[in-house]
Amino acid sequence: MMPQPPTPATATPLSSPGAAPAAPQSRPSRGHNLAGAPSRATATVPHGLPADRQARLAARRAFVALKQSFLYVVEGLEGKTELQTRVRQAEEPEELWQLRAPVFAALTGDDAPTRSRRQLLNRSLESMFPTTLSQASWP
Repeated sequence: MMPQPPTPATATPLSSPGAAPAAPQSRPSRGHNLAGAPSRATATVPHGLPADRQARLAARRAFVALKQSFLYVVEGLEGKTELQTRVRQAEEPEELWQLRAPVFAALTGDDAPTRSRRQLLNRSLESMFPTTLSQASWP
């Protein structure tokens, strides 16, 4: 038989034979503060099911696709370095949503490449914000 690890009562050399066993010292588990409550870092991170993770990954992929569309559209704009920088620095879909009007305003012209870039941007925005775009008016 395997020897059992010592219990806290037998592991303390100062305990007397007739004394009550010492209470084990409790340590806060990982992700908890000293009071035993979940810390802020773990309270904000969802531990959801695999479907939750897949949903977050799908949302991230959709954002990356939208940002790539924005980057493609603004890369050919001359003299619009500030707008290009703002698109590159966008980290949330809402930031790109706020940049849609300046980007569409910069896409002036009726030539085929400009029309195709506007259509690409419209399709990308519709895939990310389907209900919002049905209510919005475009220039």
